[in-house]
Amino acid sequence: MGATLFIGRIAGTPVRVHWSLLIIAGVLAASLSNALGMAAALVGVLGFMGSIVAHEVGHALTARRYGIGTTSIDLWALGGLARLEREAPTPRSEAVIAAAGPASSMVVGMLSAAVWFFLRGRIGWEWASLAGWLAAVNIALGVFNMLPGSPLDGGRVVRAWRWSRHGDRIRAMREASRIGIVVGWLVAGVGVLASLSGFSSPMIIVAGVFIAMSARVEVAAADLRAEVSDVRLGELMWWGIAEARPDTTVAQMRTQRSRLGAAEIV
Repeated sequence: MGATLFIGRIAGTPVRVHWSLLIIAGVLAASLSNALGMAAALVGVLGFMGSIVAHEVGHALTARRYGIGTTSIDLWALGGLARLEREAPTPRSEAVIAAAGPASSMVVGMLSAAVWFFLRGRIGWEWASLAGWLAAVNIALGVFNMLPGSPLDGGRVVRAWRWSRHGDRIRAMREASRIGIVVGWLVAGVGVLASLSGFSSPMIIVAGVFIAMSARVEVAAADLRAEVSDVRLGELMWWGIAEARPDTTVAQMRTQRSRLGAAEIV
């Protein structure tokens, strides 16, 4: 992810912000300041970014329990991404790591709701409203991310479940990603219907399209992994001169190697 700004470390993991999140933060600050005032708006923006960080830290800390490090936490316009050093070793660990993010969002949401419920008569109306807003945002974030399709966390849980059922990780990845394509277009469709009904919802449409496109990429990645999963490096190497274009497939490389009469390299 290009054009990112390092802002610090949490539990030893570097946290970076993409420039696109700064645009969202500016729009959000303008909207909140009109309703709640500048001070509450600034706190709201920080609270919103902190909510995304909490979600990704949930993934990172849970992955650490399974011996998996996190290289970075990246924040951008449509959310965040905890970049894990490697994949989860078992279906159970994959499901737990995936669910930890939405669970963290729900915890933050419930804590914000508790502040609103118990302190709304003791703090200013703008701060009570802000607590209620943060509660709604985090609960919505947790629920949305548990939709059953990759690349959402719910899709990772589905992938782990399918992996545990038939034992084929790549097949499970393909299945969850195909569900993600359907989920993405359904989300985009909801955004379009909302817009036609008079509710401005461009981010819902953008999020839906992003989910569908990312799921398509994951299907392609699963297909590629299936193609090369049983291929040894020696099968793709030869002593000789050959051409390999960016779109050359493994099967074509094997054919070309055979045509050149290459000796087996192990």
